[in-house]
Amino acid sequence: MKLKDDFFVIQSRSTEQNRLEYGIALNAAHSIYNLHFPNNPITPGVCLLAIVGELLSFEFGVEYTLREAAKIRYFKPVNPLENNRLKIIIDLTPTNSDCLLLVSIADEKDEVAKFTLRFGRAK
Repeated sequence: MKLKDDFFVIQSRSTEQNRLEYGIALNAAHSIYNLHFPNNPITPGVCLLAIVGELLSFEFGVEYTLREAAKIRYFKPVNPLENNRLKIIIDLTPTNSDCLLLVSIADEKDEVAKFTLRFGRAK
């Protein structure tokens, strides 16, 4: 299931060296939130990971899949009714066929998650 343009939309994008910065808006009316959780929507952590992968694929025009999650830290829940805008900063180090990513996700006030991930090209 692709999330881009349905679960979230890209509002801004900038690049500098090996750093990607995206501003996204979450769709609070998406059906995922009917299950997670009714009347108290929380963005599933796996969706945040999938968003990072889709942004990487969007940036380079190649499908990537998650190969390894070395560190995943969630600091606070992301409720799209309270704040549906997120800033995603991806510092990447390309290797032969993979990309090592240091990812920071923040809402308008606080950092909400931090990841160390390795993505590789999909086969």
